[in-house]
Amino acid sequence: VARVHANRGEIITNLTGQLQIIGGVVHQAILQGRFLSGAPITMRVTPGAGGLRQMRVVGNDGGGALRAVNLYSKISGGSIDFQAKLHAAPKTGIQKGKLIVRNFAVHNEGAIGDIKNRKLKTGPRKKALRFSSLIIPFSTNAEQVLIGNASITGIEYGATAQGIIGKASGRMNIGGTITPAPGINTIFGEFPIIGQILSPRGQGLIAMNFALRGTMSKPRFKVDPVSVLTPGILGEILSTGGGGVAPDGTPEKKKEKPPAARMDQ
Repeated sequence: VARVHANRGEIITNLTGQLQIIGGVVHQAILQGRFLSGAPITMRVTPGAGGLRQMRVVGNDGGGALRAVNLYSKISGGSIDFQAKLHAAPKTGIQKGKLIVRNFAVHNEGAIGDIKNRKLKTGPRKKALRFSSLIIPFSTNAEQVLIGNASITGIEYGATAQGIIGKASGRMNIGGTITPAPGINTIFGEFPIIGQILSPRGQGLIAMNFALRGTMSKPRFKVDPVSVLTPGILGEILSTGGGGVAPDGTPEKKKEKPPAARMDQ
């Protein structure tokens, strides 16, 4: 196929490959093409046990790939590695997946401008912020996208997040912690005992809890100002969003109540 027109103006050229479709379900596939920038993109689907299928997408233009699938439009450059275990037909969705983007920039993100005004300044503002990695473990079903312990790491900012996005409505319930200059800020977390008390997850001694509400098209960025001074254990208590999702992005299992105490007669 000479040209494939994807979302947000992205175009994939010279797409070649093979598809095996049975009963409307893609069982196997390999597709290869290039964005207009010349960066390659490859998708593979391979069959697994019990009707499950493994899907993997790799490429050298992470921003282009995210725009092409209409996921996010403000990333430029970077490599992408998307891995997913697909449910067996006729069930749809991703049983378990992980998105990894490395060495990219974020442009004109309103939430970042909001962070600037929350007294977490780390230096002169630039047109774009550069990040070394974005890792998002997740799963999906017919109604929702569940995000596990996601993390983003950069020179100026680092962040962790967790939560749920509604597919049809685009509504978000995402909470997390932002840390300025994470390389320096988390060094205290390396100290035994003290580091565990002040920063049990290594998010830094200066941190800010946040929540994303609203919808994907109109997000609302909320901040817990107290958490700037009370990260670590208190930051966990004051968390402003998220929940209901396991660290790997799958639905959190409900904890069984311990059996009632019994006194021997």
